[in-house]
Amino acid sequence: MQLLLTTGFIFLIVLWGIFSPASMAALFDLLLASITRNFGRFYLCRSRTSPPHRRA
Repeated sequence: MQLLLTTGFIFLIVLWGIFSPASMAALFDLLLASITRNFGRFYLCRSRTSPPHRRA
């Protein structure tokens, strides 16, 4: 049941992008701006405090 709901949800998003790309782009632009504005500092601080990656 969960797989069916997830598949249906993704299918609706794909259809939305096909039939109304301008409104989908406007919503995702708004979401990106909101996430960047509200959580940008968290990402910046987190990326600076992570330990360096080791090479094998």
